[in-house]
Amino acid sequence: ITHLNKFLDVIQGGPHQFVMENLLRFPQKKAAASAYGSAMHRAIDHLLLEYKVTQQLPKVDFLLHEFEAALMNERLNAKDFAERLERGREHLALYYEKRHHDFSMDDKSEFNFSNQNVLVGSAEITGKIDKMRIDPAKREIVIYDYKTGKGFYTWEAHADYDQRKLWTYKNQLLFYKLLVENSREFKGKYTVNKGAIEFLDHTNKDILVLPLELKNEEVAMMAQLLQTIFSKNKKLEFPDISGYEKSMYGIQSFTDDLLSGRT
Repeated sequence: ITHLNKFLDVIQGGPHQFVMENLLRFPQKKAAASAYGSAMHRAIDHLLLEYKVTQQLPKVDFLLHEFEAALMNERLNAKDFAERLERGREHLALYYEKRHHDFSMDDKSEFNFSNQNVLVGSAEITGKIDKMRIDPAKREIVIYDYKTGKGFYTWEAHADYDQRKLWTYKNQLLFYKLLVENSREFKGKYTVNKGAIEFLDHTNKDILVLPLELKNEEVAMMAQLLQTIFSKNKKLEFPDISGYEKSMYGIQSFTDDLLSGRT
């Protein structure tokens, strides 16, 4: 999904940037913010794995220790490490306080679909989902994705930057529904009707969870978009985006043109 979003994001270079980073794989320096997010993800994953093994929920100290160890492995400079360590410890402590009652040893953490042979039409897709909550009785799975940084109370936003963030988040959840429901392990057995973005950094001492009902028409559009972009990549067709406005309006116009075959 990060590759698909990059292809569509005319603000950040669209198909050209996709080619540079995801096909040619030119080296990219990992930003401190990305390193911080990775460490936060790993800390929670390790806590849930420990919960499964011991059958007892670890204390908050375990979570904070795992975060510090993961952040050290990111090899940040001293200033970035100190700043991110302080920030992460503060946010994770509150996250644990507010959300520990919702932790479940039955949740699947950081589930990797690389060996699930997922096809949407002719498009081959893969990814890793931060958390999946499985309800065997209802044959349903709820998907969660963790985010650091600014949290959102609603899917509506006025600022173009915030709209773009929420657009990437919604695309992610729609993509994950397709990923789960077309995978070898879950296809025909479970449906995904709901997803949520779980913000690890607190907002005004509040831990936000932004839920989303996954609508069939939006999922169908995502499936069509996946197949269109996959086909273009196979043919090495990378559309010229110079005529599109560098804004959410431009992203939406480019997306519409891809779906209609105008580009």
